[in-house]
Parts: sequence; structure tokens; C-alpha cells
Amino acid sequence: VYSGIIKLIDDGIINVKSGVGAVPPGADDLIYGGDAENWERYANSLKLRILNHLSKRQPTAAAAFLNTNPKLIEANDENATVGFGTTSANANPIYGFDILSGRKDMAVASTVVNKMKTLADPRMDVFFFPVKNNGASRKGQYWGNDPSIDEDDSGENLFSRIGSAYASISSPVVLLSAAEVQFIIAEIRLREGKTPEAKTAYDAAIQQDFEFLGKNNSSTYLLNPLVSFNGTLQRIIEQKWIAMYQAPYEAWVDWRRTGFPVLAAGPTTRTGGVIPRRLPYPQLEINLNRASLEEGPGVPVPIESLKDKVWWEN
Repeated sequence: VYSGIIKLIDDGIINVKSGVGAVPPGADDLIYGGDAENWERYANSLKLRILNHLSKRQPTAAAAFLNTNPKLIEANDENATVGFGTTSANANPIYGFDILSGRKDMAVASTVVNKMKTLADPRMDVFFFPVKNNGASRKGQYWGNDPSIDEDDSGENLFSRIGSAYASISSPVVLLSAAEVQFIIAEIRLREGKTPEAKTAYDAAIQQDFEFLGKNNSSTYLLNPLVSFNGTLQRIIEQKWIAMYQAPYEAWVDWRRTGFPVLAAGPTTRTGGVIPRRLPYPQLEINLNRASLEEGPGVPVPIESLKDKVWWEN
């Protein structure tokens, strides 16, 4: 699958750069408005992300590609984002789920809230909405629900919700950002033993994320001893995890590859305290494609299959 993805990306870059086509997409292109160079940057950045997924299987692949000096997303105005409007018909999907639907069951996790509190992270006020009402004297504060604890907060008295940066009606959905690219580069350079280059990319990643969020105090944040680059993979991945708040799947990939950030399963889990390491096969796939599963990896056992590592993690 990964080889196929990389080939599709390479073919797409050739296609985009060919200039073939009677009419440029223009406004029909909701991400880049027909800018072919930005599509090339996005494609190369996506390829770098994919190759970095393979760090345990092909530890030099991402560096080999990076060292060809591909055009990458380097600035926030090159970020791959999908924009939304100011009406219910074209609202941000999280806003639609959490506000327009009337649901009240999507609180943020204490894991990230507590970490950002420890770091005095100035992004908290755009990552999270404070507790809305006055229950438990938490109104106006940032609180997250502990993993696996199913505690009712329909009255919005206990926990914060996803904040204005990613859950307002017109908030963009970020597909790939300059900050993520710089974090990937930092990891690659550290793996190569190029620590000064890793630090440069790490600092740039945090600066890019702050700027994207409208924050101008990244230099002060980087002076925090708990934030300043210390030459470790853990420091890179922990800060990347925070910046990837809006892209939880990629943060999950990083955790499975590296073990960072260090996480603990909640006290009440159906997996017996094991944090899931893969998504389950849909029941429809099992029903309709059982013979292929039996010939290949085997028919997954409910719950148990969540504990199995994917091939690039082994």
C-alpha cells in the first residue's frame, strides 16, 4: 500500500507540473486555487510524511528523499487547508458535530490539557474553550476528561471543548502544515546525527505553529527549559504531538513508531489496559471478504485485534 501511495504521489507531481489541461482549476480548487507549485509542495511534503512513517523499517528512506531538496511546504500560506464558511450549510465539521448537532459529549482529554498547563503553553486559549458553566467551580478554566472515564457533562460544567482554532464555524481543517514538515525534518536530521539542523527545524516548527494560530510569543516559549530543544526524539515528538492536536491520526502514528509522548491507558478499557495500536477491520469487510482474511492475516478477533501492531511498527 505504501509503495502504491508513493507512486501515486510521484505520478501526481509529474501530472501537475506538466501543464497539460485546457482550463486551470482556479476557484474550483478549494485548497490552492489552481496553484500548481503549491500542489507540488503538498505532494512532496505528503511523501516525506509517508516515508517517515517507515522509520523503523526503512530508517534512511525519508532522509534520502529530503536530501534531494524537494519543494516542500515551508510557510503557512502554503499549508494545505480546507476552508469553511459562516453558515450552517458550509460550517467546520467539528463545529457541526459539537454545536449544530446539539450534542454535548465531546470533551477534550486531560492528557493534552495537563501537559500544556505544565508548559504554560500560550496556545491553550485557542486549542480549548474554557469550562462554560459553574459546576465544580471550574467555570473559565481549562479542564480535560481523563482517558476512558465516561463522565456525563451535558451541562458543560466539568470539561473544556475543542477551541476556536479548530472548532469555530469557519475554522479550517489542516491537511498538512509547515509546522508538521519542520517537525518531520527535525526528526530526520536527529536520526542522521545532525543535531544542529534538528534544532533549527524544531525551533522553526514551533514558530510556524504559533504564527498559524496568531501567536507571536514562540521565542519566549522556546526559552522554557521544558520546551527548549535538548537533542532528544522525545522532545521533538512531544511538541509535535501538541501541534498535531488537529491531526490525531498522525500523532497516533508517531506514538506507535516512537513511544512518545509517554502515555498510560485509562483505568477502564475493553483492551485490558492496552492502548490500541491499529484500527479494527469493519464488520462488513469481515462478512464479505472472509475468505481472503482466512488466507491472509486471519479473521480478526474482536477487541484483541486492536492490540496488534501494524507491519511498519514491528
